[in-house]
Order: sequence, then structure tokens, then C-alpha cells
Amino acid sequence: MAVLSVALCLLAFPEPDAGAQGAVLVGTVAVGGQVEPYQSMSGDELGGLAHRIGYLNALANAGSKPLFVDAGGGFFADATVAQLTPDPSIMTAMFIAKMYEEMRAVAVNVGPSDLAFGLDFLEELVATYETPFVSANLTSTSGTAVFDPYRMVSVDGVNVLVTGLWTSTEGSAISRATGYQAVVQDPARALRSVIQSAGGQADWIVLMSQLSPSEELSIAQAFPTVDLILSAPSGGSDPGEESVGDVRILRIPPRGGAVGTFDLEEERGEIVWLDTAEVAADPESARTVEEFLVELHEKCGC
Repeated sequence: MAVLSVALCLLAFPEPDAGAQGAVLVGTVAVGGQVEPYQSMSGDELGGLAHRIGYLNALANAGSKPLFVDAGGGFFADATVAQLTPDPSIMTAMFIAKMYEEMRAVAVNVGPSDLAFGLDFLEELVATYETPFVSANLTSTSGTAVFDPYRMVSVDGVNVLVTGLWTSTEGSAISRATGYQAVVQDPARALRSVIQSAGGQADWIVLMSQLSPSEELSIAQAFPTVDLILSAPSGGSDPGEESVGDVRILRIPPRGGAVGTFDLEEERGEIVWLDTAEVAADPESARTVEEFLVELHEKCGC
């Protein structure tokens, strides 16, 4: 697996000021195709693609080097609903993939809802927008990897390995969703293979999790060399950072109203809420989103 060099920051963003700092991992999970900001129960407007990009711009302007990853479930909120409304769902997913390409996403995990239109659709996103899907334990029935098991980026000589895992509890459902083209392998065995393949080159190992809570705990206990797990809150847990031994778990709220950030230099993680009153949208991205929504309305009436 080649190591990609990230010299300054994601190419879509401004060059950082002098006195550049280290890399900051910025992650989302279960965004569910949410392109626009949404209103929270408290009345705040949160998230949206343009504000997420605006936040990444702000990091770059402050001298950091943002590395954007999506831990899965980014394209569709629900597979069944997406299949009932295929035209707007597919248009939205392709638009998100286009924006991820412009954001220079480092890695995108595959979540169950992302298989709403099967593997062929995801492969189309790879072919059209070079979407950097990763999955360590989603394989063909013959055992070959469907997507890259991991990606590794280098920032100022620091190698960051990013991989993704599926839950084995949904193996039969995932097989059906892929037309029986793919199966889910044992998560622990797949992760062990990734770590061995990296050959000790990784300074940081980041796992994007689509595991069940019990599987996640088992992985954290069995693999202390994993530095960070990006996951959604589960089992009544709150968003934020927690630890299992030396493994840190950053639980990120869904829908893109917040991002999970982890400063690799300071070794500190936090949840950043993208309140539109406080986080400025990137103007160009905001125009692009608005143009897309007009096109979506004209073609699909939604």
C-alpha cells in the first residue's frame, strides 16, 4: 500500500499561515446524505457541507493540516428510503462524492446504508470521483478485498494509517445488499492483517468503526496498537472522547451537525459542533450547494 504524502493540507483549502502546526484528523459518521444545515431540538442550525468545508478552511488558515475522513453512512440515511426515492437519493450521493473529491478526503468507510444501490454504485463513485473507500473486512466471496483495506498518508514524516471495519452481526444483510457479491470477514482477523501489512510503518493507526458496541470493545481490548477509533454514540453513550486502555474512542454525533477532531501533535480529541451562527460557510461551497439544490428541485421536485 503506497504512502501518500500530504505536504501542506487538503488541496481544496488555503495554504496555512507561517508556523504551521501538525495534522488534525477531522471525522464524520452517519451523515446520511445531509447536505444542508438542519435545526437541532434546541433551535440551533447545525452542519451542512459548506459549513464543514468552512471549518476545515479555518483549521488550515490557523496553520493546521486537516485530514478529512468519513467513518461510514455518509451517502444515505436509510437504504430502504433511498430505494423508494432513487433519483434524488442517487443525485445527492453523487454530489456528496464530488464534494468529497474536492475536499481531498483521505478515507471513506462503507456503512450499511451506503449499500442502498449495491457495490456497483459505490464502484461508480470510485471511477467518477475517486472516492477513497476503505474496508478491511468487506471482501468478495473469494476473499479478495472489495476496496482498499487501508490508506496511509504522511504528514511531515508522520505516517497515519486509516482503515475501516464492518460489524459481523450484519453479514447476511450485507451479502443480500451486494447481490451476494460480498461477505463480511471476521473483524479481528481483518484488522490483524492490516496491521501486519503495514509492516510497522504506521505512526498512528485510526480505525473507522461500523462495529457493534461489543465488537468495538473487544477490538479495543485486543489491539492496543490502535490509537484512535472513530464511531457513533451507541448504547446511550454521549458524544465525546473515551478510552479503553490505551485506545481512544471518539464518538461523533450523526447527520454532520458536528465533527470529531483529533490533533495528532497534541494527542487531544474533541467534538466540534458546527453551529452555523459561529462557523462560517465556505462561500464557494455554499454557492455550489445552492446550485445543486436548485438542480435537484428542477429534476426531482424535491
